[in-house]
Amino acid sequence: MDEKKGRRYASAADVPVVGTGRILVAAKEKGLLDCVSDVLERLAVERYRIAPTVACRILKMAGEV
Repeated sequence: MDEKKGRRYASAADVPVVGTGRILVAAKEKGLLDCVSDVLERLAVERYRIAPTVACRILKMAGEV
């Protein structure tokens, strides 16, 4: 879940929170994706908002920066 309010409620209820970026990195680690940056670009085209600092952190986790 990527919405701040949802993350806050989930955390308060001790529900694990996993965002889109972590899912993309896990998919790459499992060989389901070749390139996280391509997916991030497609998400941006579809107006899915990810802060540049978060996108950079995701790319670092994916070993693409």
